[in-house]
Amino acid sequence: MLELEVTFLLQSFPPAFVEEVQTGNYQNIKSKKEILDCYFPRSLDHPRIRLRKNGETFELTKKVALSTTDASIQEEQTLVLTAEEYQFFAQLEGKKIHKTRYRYEYLPGEFAEIDVFHGALSGLVLVDFEFQDPAKKDNFSKPERCGGDITQDATIAGGILAGKSYQDILPLIQRYDYTPLFLT
Repeated sequence: MLELEVTFLLQSFPPAFVEEVQTGNYQNIKSKKEILDCYFPRSLDHPRIRLRKNGETFELTKKVALSTTDASIQEEQTLVLTAEEYQFFAQLEGKKIHKTRYRYEYLPGEFAEIDVFHGALSGLVLVDFEFQDPAKKDNFSKPERCGGDITQDATIAGGILAGKSYQDILPLIQRYDYTPLFLT
């Protein structure tokens, strides 16, 4: 499957988003899922095979950039797993990430995925915008609450973030003038 996506550091949470998270009265938040990712092989700086538990969905995915100059276009190969298959792969040693993903309607009919990281990466919040049409991606203007565009920055890719702490990535995100965000 072809994936067209741009990713930003989130500069600040939309007030309506925070209110919905705090009250549990979701209107613009269309879904909330706890995601556990484990990247293989652990020995690589940038492992590209990802084992994911997304709610009660389990999958094994490999992403491959289709261009050396544009990371926003990737080929994504995914195998859906049973819970038993997931448990088998989960025993392997890999680099882990825990995050909550919110599917958020930021404009009528327009959606973003807001990833709030937990554990060692607490304070990091990314926002992804996915597209079906390359022209729509190319003409996209980021919403005002988005900070630095990290789409082309391989040093902040999921496989590289896995197994790291916020302190480890601080030098990487400081160049985007990023301030850590927390939901309370």
